[in-house]
Amino acid sequence: MGQKVRPTGFRTGIMTDWQSAWFANKQDFAELLLEDHSIRKFIYSYLTRTKERKEQRPGIAKIRIERTRERVTVFVFSSRIGAIIGKKGEKIDKMTKALKNVTTCEITTATRSVSLEGVHAVEGQYIGLIDDKLSAAGESVVSVAEAMLRKIEADKRDLITLYYGDVVTEVDAQAFADTLSAQFTKPEFQIVDGGQPLYPYIISVE
Repeated sequence: MGQKVRPTGFRTGIMTDWQSAWFANKQDFAELLLEDHSIRKFIYSYLTRTKERKEQRPGIAKIRIERTRERVTVFVFSSRIGAIIGKKGEKIDKMTKALKNVTTCEITTATRSVSLEGVHAVEGQYIGLIDDKLSAAGESVVSVAEAMLRKIEADKRDLITLYYGDVVTEVDAQAFADTLSAQFTKPEFQIVDGGQPLYPYIISVE
């Protein structure tokens, strides 16, 4: 019986370039990797949306992401560039604006007591960050998540993806999603095994 190897991974660094090109320290690596996943998922979803694309297919081969300290550059490789760009760049401009509206919420534990941005957190409490800004604190991940989702008006969004960390099981993540979906009924909820340390949940809101 032969061994099975994923073609992309087998050739990466030899015949195929990395699909994410950036460097990060150990603390930020998992967060940025999940952000790359969220960007790719958003682009695929947006470009294949029936109401946006009509009968056209974007023919995406791959999406490459490069990062510097100041900029994130996304390269979309496609056999049908016109289906993505649109007339005079109209479609790509709309997608870029929509991508900027994606909000990232993170839940972690406070390592010390702090008061910031009008939020008071006690050491050991769960805290919530909206785009890296302290926005909520509480005794449970559910209360912190609900507070953040209310702040960003999640009921007006379309999709919420929950990336659960290395200390959370799939069963717990699904129960967490079910609890939130009962409070926020409009958006669709998805769970993804992110496996990230330090953050029980990273939430992408589109």
